[in-house]
This record gives sequence, C-alpha cells and structure tokens, in this order.
Amino acid sequence: MRLDHAGRIVAAVAYLLVLSGATAAAGQAAPPPASTPPPPPPRLEGAGELSFVSTTGNSSTSTVGLGADVVYRPSAWVIDSKVAFVRTEANSTVNARSVAASSRLARDLSTRTSLFVHYDFLNSPFAGISQRHTVVAGLSYKAVNDGTHTLRLDVGLGAASETPVGMARMSSGTALGAAAYKLKLSDTSEFTEEARIVESLSHGNDWRFDNVAAVTAKLTTVLSLKVSHVTHVVNLPTPGFKETDTIASAAIVAKF
Repeated sequence: MRLDHAGRIVAAVAYLLVLSGATAAAGQAAPPPASTPPPPPPRLEGAGELSFVSTTGNSSTSTVGLGADVVYRPSAWVIDSKVAFVRTEANSTVNARSVAASSRLARDLSTRTSLFVHYDFLNSPFAGISQRHTVVAGLSYKAVNDGTHTLRLDVGLGAASETPVGMARMSSGTALGAAAYKLKLSDTSEFTEEARIVESLSHGNDWRFDNVAAVTAKLTTVLSLKVSHVTHVVNLPTPGFKETDTIASAAIVAKF
C-alpha cells in the first residue's frame, strides 16, 4: 500500500472514531428516560422536494432543483432509492445541470450491523462527468442510536465505470468509507450529515469526497422546509474542470 493511501485511510478512520466517540459521549451524558418503544417504521414512505430561484432585471437567471426519496421495507430488507436534479440558466444559457441517483439495499445482521449493496449514478457534464456508475458492497455498523443521536459507519469494496466529457470510458475497483449522522434537534426538526470517500484501487490519486449537510424543520404534518449544502470533490478532475463543486439550496419537502 502506498504512503498516500495509508495516510488517507488512517485519517479517515481517526475522524470516524472521534465522531463516534463524541457522539456516544453526548448520548451518555443525558440518557433518555425510559419510555414505550416506538412503533416500527412504515413499509413504504417517501418524500419529494422542490426548490426554485429566479432573478430578472439587469440579469435573468433561474435555478430549479427537484428531488425524491423512496424507502421500501419488504420483510427484512430495506431499499432506499433517491434521485436529484439541478439546472441553472443565466440569460437563456444553461450553465449548470446535474442528475444524481442512488439505490441502497440493506439487510440487518443484528441490531447494530447490516450488509448493504449501494449503486450510484451521476451525470454532470458541467463538472466534466458525462456519466459515472458505481456499485459497492460492504458492512454497515450503527455506532450510536440513542433517540437523539444516530451514527452509522460504512466500509465496502466495489467498482466504478466513468465516461469523462470528451474522453473514453474508464473503469476501476474502488474502496469506500462513509459516515451518516443524524441529530434530533426537536420534535419537529433535525440535522443530518453524510460524508464519504471513494478511492480508486488502480490510481492512488484518484479519490472523491462527498459531504451532504442539511437541516429540516416541519411546517405541517406533510410539508417541511429543508436547507442543505452539498460538497463534491474530485482529486483528479477531467482536464479543464475544477476539483470542487458545491450546491446550496432551500427546498420545500412533501412527505408521504
């Protein structure tokens, strides 16, 4: 293993352990009172979100964001599928567009561990990616789950196939490390953050980092307001494109 591989892996493991320890300590500092166990989650649930920003006058711009998330729980399996679309136009010229989709199939092995298979698709031509497909299988561990804090850690191996803009398709084996954290702020609001790093097993400098942070507050039993920030880093971007892309948005979410 090359030194840069080892350094990144050690740093990632240290970060996850610190986050897990801090979260566990926070949960232990104020243990929740004993109460009736919550009912099981519904067999099917989902949400759709919409964001729109428009300006006129000296400049004419518009940004549209659409998203959907559907969770299905047949027997012991959980299937979580998501799709997100963003399009920005300035003075009748499209200058940003991306489509991202994912699907995760998971099965519990115990109250804390589970197996998962995860598929990702990305089309982001303005970031240099014509299309990228990633499949990974691995083990998930629920490090904290005390009603206020939830922390899940993922590790896995997989494969990626990518077609950069103006270039031929390339494929590689990949290694994944990820963390998903949720903090219940109140009965009507929560903070979530998901971070993951995917590294090519063929090219040591080809790694990607994604982070999604969001605060969601209920407006009614169906509608919520969601403010989010997405960061996507490609260490070896397509020539002519930048390494980092970010998306900040405020959206109305409808749950069913």
